[in-house]
Amino acid sequence: MSYLQNIITNLCRAIYCASALIAFTSSFMANQAHANIENGWSGSIQGGIPAITRESSSGKLFWCNQRMVLTKACRIVDISPGKRVAIVNQPKPEANCPNGIWGIVDRESGIARTIVPDDHNKVTFEQYCRGNFKVGFVKTSNPNVLAKIVVYFNNQPVDSLEYATK
Repeated sequence: MSYLQNIITNLCRAIYCASALIAFTSSFMANQAHANIENGWSGSIQGGIPAITRESSSGKLFWCNQRMVLTKACRIVDISPGKRVAIVNQPKPEANCPNGIWGIVDRESGIARTIVPDDHNKVTFEQYCRGNFKVGFVKTSNPNVLAKIVVYFNNQPVDSLEYATK
């Protein structure tokens, strides 16, 4: 009888541990919202980006597409409230740019753009690569704007972009 009780007890423990492990891992897999950046909006990451993405200015292939996301060559950082625009990042430790390069991708058309500092916002490329540089969405009241992206350096906004409908 004690042998049977041992088996039942161990089986109950195994079931309990398995259900606790499932609950624990599913809490990490849920699409949770990211922290706000200076009164910004950050949504959950659901879905991916197109398999073919092209640079908006040249039409050449963009440095981040869905295949590269799957192989972890780049990552989707955030998706806009309307789910149309994604912020992507590609760390470049081999190029002495651990913070990497940033970009935005239109999830519907595949048109993309690299976000680089302009001369007017006083952020150098070195600061962009190695500093406290972040990109995030902010809420907009304009219905023609699909996403408003703000660029932060040392938690201060230095630039903003609006992705508007045609």
